[in-house]
Amino acid sequence: MTKIGVYDSGIGGLTTIAKLIMNFQHCDFLLYADNSHFPLGLLDEKKLNIIVEKGIAYLEEKCDFVVLGCNTASCCTASKTVFKLLPPLDDFRPQTTLVLATPYTTKKLQLKERKFVTIDTPELASLITKMYTEDVNQTQILASIENMLRIKLLSTRPPENVLIGCSHYQFIEDTIKKICQKTQLFDGNSKLIYELGKVIPPSSRIGAVDFEFSGENQFDNYASILELLLNAYHKKQGLSPPQ
Repeated sequence: MTKIGVYDSGIGGLTTIAKLIMNFQHCDFLLYADNSHFPLGLLDEKKLNIIVEKGIAYLEEKCDFVVLGCNTASCCTASKTVFKLLPPLDDFRPQTTLVLATPYTTKKLQLKERKFVTIDTPELASLITKMYTEDVNQTQILASIENMLRIKLLSTRPPENVLIGCSHYQFIEDTIKKICQKTQLFDGNSKLIYELGKVIPPSSRIGAVDFEFSGENQFDNYASILELLLNAYHKKQGLSPPQ
């Protein structure tokens, strides 16, 4: 049985692992949520490198393949042995493409220098995490996120395409579509799935999913969120919900 390890600082990695399960349901999965260091996107590079390399080493001991389900982590490591989640920048025209990413990812990928449309969203991942991990009014927080994004986008031209450069931001895809009408959304998961498909052997067995945490154990919460994501992805593709 092939085992795939997925690394992220929090619930963002669930959006990647859900899409991997849709394509590689015969594999076992381990999501290592490095939640004691959340949010990674606001850390300085030296500290970030140490944290991410430690996370990669931890998963490499337990898994056959390691996936960075985090754009920030993918940007900071030079490792050639991991599969990285990154926005597909080379496929789009910079001047008409909005890239939503963490401050570190924006800087490391030189998005502004390459003329991509960007907006500063340092607080966004934390707000999204709060919606799903705390006892709060989700509708109210989502409304504040929508208002914040609308205000920040007022000074930009309506983008033709939006690239999601942070796995946490995939939780608000519908809100982004609502604001950026007549645009299409893209992320790096399709390329990730394509690259993994080259090396993962087929099997008729159904795999299992496990979670580990560097900080507070949130197993039940993560399992519930993953189930919601899988149901949503199956519905989007016109498939029956997973059993």
